[in-house]
Amino acid sequence: MTLIVKHSFTTLAALFLALMVSLMLSPPSRAADMAQQSGHQHGNMNMNAMADEVIAVGIVKRILPESNQLIVQHEPIPEWMMSAMQMKFNLADGLSATAVKPGQQIRFRLKQEHMMRFTITQWLQ
Repeated sequence: MTLIVKHSFTTLAALFLALMVSLMLSPPSRAADMAQQSGHQHGNMNMNAMADEVIAVGIVKRILPESNQLIVQHEPIPEWMMSAMQMKFNLADGLSATAVKPGQQIRFRLKQEHMMRFTITQWLQ
């Protein structure tokens, strides 16, 4: 019995060591490959290649007048490889959250600021 346990421990240790060496020798692109295979659309965004501003369409779900923000269910944004989803958007200076109503469809210019911060910069017709 002792021989089997010792042998199993040695085998497990060898497998663990082989796995660690394999991970250390893997090319750095492995993480990027894994992110691309993920089903989450944000994981597929290449933040360096994103357009700074896009035109988007969505439905106002909620108004946050105290912080001048909107919760919007937006359509897909192909320029950012972003699927349709509900998000909170900041409003640029000069735009008011009270200019729209819940349930209203809006078309707007959207700017990406910092990592995942998005600001509506202009209302469009």
